[in-house]
Amino acid sequence: MTTQTCCGSGSRTLRTSGTGPGAQTNNGELEIGRGLTGVLSEVRIWNAVRAPGQVGLPVTPREKGLLARWAFDENAGNVTIDHSGSFPAKLRGARWTRDPDPAASPLRLYRNGEPLAEGPVTAQDSAPWGEAQLTLGARLEGGKPADPFTGTLEEVRVWRTVRTAEQIFDNLFSRLRGDKQDLLGYWPFDRDSTEPGTTSVRDEGLRGNSLAFSAKRPRILLSTAPISTDTAQVRSALAGVRTPFHDTIGGGPAASEYADLQYDAKGEALGLLKRCYGFVRDGRWHLVTGYKVGDLTTEWVGQAQFDPQLIGYIEGAPPVPSENLIDGIGDHAGASSVEFTEAEEVVQSLSSSKSRSTDTAFNFSISLETEADVMTVTAPLGVGIAKPLAEGQMNFGATTSLETSNTWSSDTQVSQGTNTSRKTKLALTGYPEDPAKLVNPTLGRRYVPANTGMALVQSQTADVFALRLAHTGTLIAYRMLPNPDIPLDWNIIHFPINPRYTKQGTLDGAVGFDDRGKVTDPDYPTATAYGEYSYFKPRDAYALKRRITRDQQRLQAYYQSISETGRNDENDPVEAQARTVLRGMGMDVAPRDDSRSGGPSSTAGGFSHRDLVNTYVWTAQGGFFAETTEATDAVSETTTGSYSFHGMADGSMDLSFGFIGLGWGIHLDASGGGGYSNTRAKSKDASRSFGLDVQWHTLRRPATPQHQRHADVRRGGPSAPGSPRPSPLTDGGERGRTWTHPPSSRP
Repeated sequence: MTTQTCCGSGSRTLRTSGTGPGAQTNNGELEIGRGLTGVLSEVRIWNAVRAPGQVGLPVTPREKGLLARWAFDENAGNVTIDHSGSFPAKLRGARWTRDPDPAASPLRLYRNGEPLAEGPVTAQDSAPWGEAQLTLGARLEGGKPADPFTGTLEEVRVWRTVRTAEQIFDNLFSRLRGDKQDLLGYWPFDRDSTEPGTTSVRDEGLRGNSLAFSAKRPRILLSTAPISTDTAQVRSALAGVRTPFHDTIGGGPAASEYADLQYDAKGEALGLLKRCYGFVRDGRWHLVTGYKVGDLTTEWVGQAQFDPQLIGYIEGAPPVPSENLIDGIGDHAGASSVEFTEAEEVVQSLSSSKSRSTDTAFNFSISLETEADVMTVTAPLGVGIAKPLAEGQMNFGATTSLETSNTWSSDTQVSQGTNTSRKTKLALTGYPEDPAKLVNPTLGRRYVPANTGMALVQSQTADVFALRLAHTGTLIAYRMLPNPDIPLDWNIIHFPINPRYTKQGTLDGAVGFDDRGKVTDPDYPTATAYGEYSYFKPRDAYALKRRITRDQQRLQAYYQSISETGRNDENDPVEAQARTVLRGMGMDVAPRDDSRSGGPSSTAGGFSHRDLVNTYVWTAQGGFFAETTEATDAVSETTTGSYSFHGMADGSMDLSFGFIGLGWGIHLDASGGGGYSNTRAKSKDASRSFGLDVQWHTLRRPATPQHQRHADVRRGGPSAPGSPRPSPLTDGGERGRTWTHPPSSRP
């Protein structure tokens, strides 16, 4: 794979090419520009390595090998369109920048029909262009030519429309014949313009823009340019001038003309009649193509599908015994049918929760303190000494608190989802048996079911054109051109099934009985002996059922093996299984760093596809039993983020004083604050279910007893344990099974 990235307004091109085992595929997203600092002007992705000379060349949306091309023309939004396919790119963490030259038009240079690489613009390229007058071979300044061209001019054409590389090459080596309506000037420098005394160069277009000679006439030379009435490799033996394109070949060439269809620069289809030559030189065969003989008219016929990519297939309608489809007992088209239904539901949800709160708190306390002392006095002489006899202290206190809180909250949730249902159905079709080639004349004429299957594909769309001669309308060829405006679309392709593999209408290789016994189908002449014929393959059927049952048991065991407690590691089995199921649904999964998590779980990867097996039993009298299974996968992903803020302010006050002989103390604490929180969550619920619906309409028995005897014979298929096996002369039932599994898991 090759990636080309153009940076900035110049022509710097970063070219990265991969080497090794070749292109590899995976189910992850492609990321471009991670860690890049700069400006991107265009990104191209190819499915083949580009040569150095091809990098930076102009391309068309239909360029071979171009997988994707993003030119970033939107100038707004976070999605850019792929100009060559169906891969819109999401822009993450990028911003749009101003285009330095928004009014510029592209300049494309070709040499010998091949495009030249674009180079950076220099100061010399921005030099004065001279006077606003078309001048060939020089630059006109002050009415005088300057910077004369050194070389030889054979022919000059000026068009008012953009010409593609193929259009340029078609007329590169020959004079124009018709197709001049878009010519502004056409100067082939023929005899009328180069004769002595001629005063102007004649314009051979339709506008008469002849050019006057300057004072110094250019010199006239004999032309050696490879211009002729044929391709450049062909030279007239009588008057042709030898050119570097000519060589000697070892034998006579072969020539053929063919129709070609191409698009012009506006995207309109053009029809051309071209000629090619084949010859041998130096022991090797060479082919020269592309010489334009003339124009063809194009007629749009319709559209066709091409390049189908297989999505799934059904190996025919449910089998029926053709001996019960006797002519005259009703229309048997659609007597059996199978329908595969797949439903997907994806719901995207966003939720937001906001809350605001204010909180206040008050703590108030008051205290009272008093002291008491008892003294004793000793005074024998009238003068005494006081001594404390007892001391006491009393404290009283009271505390009260007050708290308030107010909260305001708001919740918002929005969900949008899609339900997608896909149904694939195949019904029985067929045709009446040829009366002259009855397989079992005893039964009579049967309705022979068609032995075909159906494939569901996604394919490209092409426009089909008829190319005709303009003057007679004769059809030359049909041509197809891919339509780039139509993405991959669904289509159905019917395909024949090898009758030796399974054949509709015969369940075990036989087509009823006659007086001599079992009548075998022409594709199973040995079906009289016991063996596996057509749909009667019990060993394969039960082996496949056991394998599917084991897979279901393994899935159940996997879920039971997951520990509820979990560990604090990054290799979460729940996440691994969810990613596996999402990939199995064909949904995009966000990239993850597997180097840190140890890589995806190989065990979980085995359950990305689900297989089903159903069992059916039916009888000609209208009895029907079905044991069916439907599979469901569901994944729910939720991502939550929250932000919260909470602030508080506290204050306190202490006051103490004495009053009426008591000590008083007052203490006050006050706090106030508020908070804000915002929680946002986004979730994605995806579910997929699929199952099979098989129907057999009543296969009525033939009207006559003779037909009934041979038509209601039980076709193969093992009996259930303990059930009686009907004899060939009893009216038994039919048993069948259906499976769904990806192609990679087929036995």
